[in-house]
Amino acid sequence: MEQIINEQNIEPPQRQTVKWCSSKGDKFVDYVKENQSDQLKEIENALDNLLIAENVDQADLDNVTSNICKNFNDSSKIIFETKRTGLFHKKQNERPWFTDTCKNKRNLFHQAKQRYKFSKNLTNKKAMKEAGISYKKAMSCSYHTFQREYYK
Repeated sequence: MEQIINEQNIEPPQRQTVKWCSSKGDKFVDYVKENQSDQLKEIENALDNLLIAENVDQADLDNVTSNICKNFNDSSKIIFETKRTGLFHKKQNERPWFTDTCKNKRNLFHQAKQRYKFSKNLTNKKAMKEAGISYKKAMSCSYHTFQREYYK
């Protein structure tokens, strides 16, 4: 499945744990008691060792806490399940013929159009028309060049 996803330029879906559901609370407690008993015993032993030890480091406390969190998170993923946050499609290039020159000409046209909107006079109108014609020519030229190269 992962190979198909990569071929179609689709990122794998993200998984998000569903929040606490009170109707499944008893199931969660039972699951933790039955299936996570080994991990709970390890955590209990680690806590007992921390009580006995004279020098307790922050790293030891962090290990115990991360084990507790991992235990609860794994159990919640199984009981409450996870939901997909969606497939993220990478944007494909719909216009491969749209080159940097086209982009620059388009930006110049938009600037001229904004200038004309701000100050309507003949020079700005003429500049806007020239920029529009230049933009159309650049797009047409790059499109025809792409067609020639693509269908060789």
